[in-house]
Amino acid sequence: MKCSSSADWHLVGTYRLWPTSSEMARATMAFLQLNNWEQVGLVRPTNGYDRLSLHSLNNLIKKKDAQLLCSSSVILVELGMDLHANTNFMQAVYRAEMKTEEYVYILPWLSHINDHHPWEATTVDKQEYATLAYMTLYDALFLYGLALRDAFEDTGDYDVHFNGSFIWEKMTNRQFMGVTGLVLMNNKAIRVPSYATYHTSNGTLRIVVELEAKLGERDKCNSNLELCSEHVAHEVVQFYWNSHNGQLPQSVPSCGFTGADCDYTTYFVLMGVTLFILTIFPLSYFLYTKQKERLLYDMTWRIPRDSVRLVDASKMKSEHSLASKSQSSGSFSGSLTSKQNGMVGAKQAISNGVRLAIKRFTQMRNITFQKEDLRTLKELKLIENENLNKFYGIAFNQQNEFVVMWILCSRGSLEDILFNDELKLGRNFQVSFAKDVVKALAFIHASPIMYHGLLCLQNCLVDSNWTVKLTNFRTEEIISDKMYHNEIRAVTSELEDESERLIDRKYIQQAPEVIREIVTRKALPPGGQPQDIYACGMVLYQILYRVEPFHERGKSIAKLMDLIAMSNDDDQLIRPSFPSTVGKDTESYNLQLLSCIEACWLEIPEMRPNIKKVRSLTNSNLKSTGKGSLVDQMMKMMEEYTTNLESLVRDRTAMLEEAQKQADRLLNNMLPRSVAEDLKVGKPVLPQLYPCATVLFSDIRGFTRISSTSTPLQVVTFLNDMFSGFDSIIAKHDAYKVETIGDAYMIVSGVPKENGNYHVQNIADVALKMRTFVSNFKLAHRPEELMMVRIGFHSGSVAAGVVGLAAPRYCLFGDTVNTASRMESTGVANKIQISEQAYNLLHCFFPQFNMSERGKIEVKGKGECLTFWLDSSKAPPQSAK
Repeated sequence: MKCSSSADWHLVGTYRLWPTSSEMARATMAFLQLNNWEQVGLVRPTNGYDRLSLHSLNNLIKKKDAQLLCSSSVILVELGMDLHANTNFMQAVYRAEMKTEEYVYILPWLSHINDHHPWEATTVDKQEYATLAYMTLYDALFLYGLALRDAFEDTGDYDVHFNGSFIWEKMTNRQFMGVTGLVLMNNKAIRVPSYATYHTSNGTLRIVVELEAKLGERDKCNSNLELCSEHVAHEVVQFYWNSHNGQLPQSVPSCGFTGADCDYTTYFVLMGVTLFILTIFPLSYFLYTKQKERLLYDMTWRIPRDSVRLVDASKMKSEHSLASKSQSSGSFSGSLTSKQNGMVGAKQAISNGVRLAIKRFTQMRNITFQKEDLRTLKELKLIENENLNKFYGIAFNQQNEFVVMWILCSRGSLEDILFNDELKLGRNFQVSFAKDVVKALAFIHASPIMYHGLLCLQNCLVDSNWTVKLTNFRTEEIISDKMYHNEIRAVTSELEDESERLIDRKYIQQAPEVIREIVTRKALPPGGQPQDIYACGMVLYQILYRVEPFHERGKSIAKLMDLIAMSNDDDQLIRPSFPSTVGKDTESYNLQLLSCIEACWLEIPEMRPNIKKVRSLTNSNLKSTGKGSLVDQMMKMMEEYTTNLESLVRDRTAMLEEAQKQADRLLNNMLPRSVAEDLKVGKPVLPQLYPCATVLFSDIRGFTRISSTSTPLQVVTFLNDMFSGFDSIIAKHDAYKVETIGDAYMIVSGVPKENGNYHVQNIADVALKMRTFVSNFKLAHRPEELMMVRIGFHSGSVAAGVVGLAAPRYCLFGDTVNTASRMESTGVANKIQISEQAYNLLHCFFPQFNMSERGKIEVKGKGECLTFWLDSSKAPPQSAK
């Protein structure tokens, strides 16, 4: 059996045997089933059709529910042994232009010892067919001999050859090797040959499928006689057909031979829809981009400068007493009064009733924004999250000012909270702060703005609910770019140098590559997510340990930035060190968490973990230990804080009282008690004339000589010891030390509290005790020195009053003061010289004192004056009333 397609032929034949037409048909059917051909066409002669294999194949096709059609791509051609008929048919196919890869021609044909194909011979030698017949006869006789032997072995009867039916039964369902090849006999004692399918191309011949004959199982054969034998197809070569995929064609094309079986309406609709989409999509995208560009230039984030009213931060104290230095803190960084908490000190403003934290800059020229900046600012205006501070807008090109505005947070920055020693925060607050920071950064990295740009502790704000909110994301980058191009300039105070604006604690928390740009270019470079991860590690470090980075180095911020900028892989990298010991209220942290923070500080940005990894490790290693929500814990903390505050108030009150007592003691030493009390209550102290008081002066003999041979410390110690003794003596009498000048000591009694004539008695007692004290006084560094004092006093009228405001002093004026000074200066060592007026008062009112006349002496400004010596007291001196 033969087929052709294009220049290819298929041939099915026997291996040197003479097959029956039924077995040839069954082999052809197996080949058709192998290729799933259910519809075939037949080409046969009009005469002798019932003797051909196609006749049997027709019956098999009907049993298999297949179809014979006039139109098919698979055509079976069997024209008998007439070679000319087969050759003429194939030539007609070629002329009809049907010899293409779309058609398959199958020609059942016998394979002889010397094969002759329809295109090779016109006559066949009859001797060859005779030889084939004798070989077949030999195999038939050999089969009979095998059956006869088996029958004799089964029965042992020498007459078994007369039992034809039994011999016939032994000839069925068996196989042996004959001269014509393998001989298989089916249940009808009909030989079942093996076949092969040949593919011819350009005169070459190769086997592509082998149809191996096999006997069926006896059980299946007993139930169905057609299953007693079968042909098993084995594909020797695949993808050999001359088509685009090497596969044989279908028996009927999917759309039929004319294409009428397919409905192309769906394809036309899809094509129209596709064409419409291809047309409308670029147009829609173009309109969409134009609309977005128009929205960018609408600048919904632009705020009119006239609607922004600046507010004095000192007049807007925070309503929360817990923020110590953040009472005027804005959304930028920390305390508004500290110039270290931002490039410019942040101020407060109000716009449309909304309290804002702002940054003001002087605008140098008209400002325009690049498209990328416009896109960023638009996203900043739209973005919202519970852990992000709300961006309010920017005012520019008005009043020569560039103002950036964010919503004001009430409690200030994390720096204010963490480094407030008076605020007792537990571990749960630190855990909540750390998780809020990581959560906010994760949202930023997944949002269109992509990164923060200047993450630091000062840009982490705390609202009234103790929730951390990040602020200043991306705006610091825009501000730095405008300042670098000299479009704006920071509004600096007179005490602040603009060159120091980049020396800030928040810049020391940035990645090394950022710090290098700041040090070299004096501007903040564009940020990125790896730079945020480094800064996030710094923020977590400060939250967990409540210490500033690099605190252990004790260097200035400028020096640290220079060291970080100059370090490289060859040098030791500068990174914060974890405290070896923590406070008693702080627990240690998991090593995995600390390793995560260290990984954030890696020098190579690409090696730092992403925010998802940092958030996973932070959430898994930081667990809250308290019960209830953070608000409940905050309320408990507030109760504890109230208790601590009460204790603190008591301690501060006691300290204040002690300080007040010390101030009173100092004031009483500087001023008389009555005068000091009047000054404390705000009463004016007017100068007053006292009709009679006693003034005393004393002087140490040889003080100049002692001072010249002593160290300053020894002199000060000497005077302090001696005058302390004088002070203790005065404290026991109604007297007041006016002042000391060097070794001179001035005392008065009867001023400002008048005591009748007892002032002279008090001074006399003090003078005698002072002389006794000095006589017994020993110098610590010169114990052999004999100490003597020269004392003199005078009684009379004096004027007294407070002189000075910054350092007020109670001063005495009048002739009595001068005369008392002359009594001391003209006296003798270890003697007490008194004036005549003092003598008269003592002699008349206090006769217990022993006095002797010295005589008249020359007194400067007075001439000759009669003076006396106060020698002793007859009875123990009594304190004046």
